[in-house]
Amino acid sequence: QVLARMEHTGILVDRDYLDKLNAEFGAKMALLERTIQELAGEEFNVNSNLQLQRSLFVKLALPKTRKIKTGYSTDAAELEKLAASHPIIASLLEYREVAKLKNGFSEMLLALIDPQSGRIHTTYEQCTAATGRLSSSAPNLQNIPIRGELGRQIRRAFIAPPGHVLVSADYSQIELRILAHLSEDETFCQAFSQGHDFHATIAAKIHGVDVSGVSSEMRNQVKQFSYGIAYGMSTYGVSQRLGVEMDEAASFVEAYYAQFPKVKEFLAAQVEKAKIDGFTTTMFGRRRYLPELQSGNFRLRALGERMALNAPIQGSAADILKRAMIKVDAALRREPLGKMLLTVHDELVFEVPSERVNEARALIEREMTQAAELRCGLAVEIHSGTNWAEAHA
Repeated sequence: QVLARMEHTGILVDRDYLDKLNAEFGAKMALLERTIQELAGEEFNVNSNLQLQRSLFVKLALPKTRKIKTGYSTDAAELEKLAASHPIIASLLEYREVAKLKNGFSEMLLALIDPQSGRIHTTYEQCTAATGRLSSSAPNLQNIPIRGELGRQIRRAFIAPPGHVLVSADYSQIELRILAHLSEDETFCQAFSQGHDFHATIAAKIHGVDVSGVSSEMRNQVKQFSYGIAYGMSTYGVSQRLGVEMDEAASFVEAYYAQFPKVKEFLAAQVEKAKIDGFTTTMFGRRRYLPELQSGNFRLRALGERMALNAPIQGSAADILKRAMIKVDAALRREPLGKMLLTVHDELVFEVPSERVNEARALIEREMTQAAELRCGLAVEIHSGTNWAEAHA
């Protein structure tokens, strides 16, 4: 019922803005296409992998990328390695990003605006994502880029009607809070309870410095790894993600787990238990079966182990968000301060009358933070604005 109400309500879209944005994306693509062809010294179809390979690796004689069936890879990750070799690479990557936003978002969203309501009505899927997260289709709102100015431009198209604002409520670091709760690691929990910047607090412990002495690089490394733990990030993964040598990555991982031994124990125990049971469970008892753990294929087994680490954490986060949605929906039906419109990852988006924003914020925060009892609590960041980009600030 909660999802049905959200799907029926939909979210208002600024068609004129989106039309203009779509045209701008088209013009930018045309300009970048000409730039790419000028830098290549020939006209060719930028969207054809075969023609692009010939232009990059034969005509311009750039260093070869990973070998594939049809020649050499031109995917983004491989091209980024060549960024310093030739200015054509930067233009090519930008062209692809703009093309993705035009074809995947602005054009598609224009086609999906309901002519009667002027709104877009997505469809929520409850049983698609194996983690238990909700997914959405027509349009897939989970795909809208969160970072970067181009992604923000897309979000600006989603607006509040006159006399209303959009309110965005986002769980703060929910997966790390769940990891702290499940592992019962006191030091990890304390990092939340102190009220400082969580990642800086963790970085200070690992590097043995005061919080004030934590550099942005130290903080960023810890942030990347803290989130990576829940996805079974290996030492090799750390070296790739942080751009450091393997021995430095190994030292970092060792220093991290030395501070949080219970986190390490918990993760190891999760995998062993899943191998015996054949499944993992979330905080609320929802199972995810993992036949990959019994596979004779090493790669599949390794994938199963990573999923065994991640499923209880991400799955519990998905469960908590659904519990929050049920609680907030019930509260808003008792006290009609606004409507719940969207859910994307750990975020809920509401449409609220402008004069009732403070009351709505208090209600939303109360219900969301009480959706589950965690040792270090749940925290919610709430912002509002006339469009989704403003409300997501």
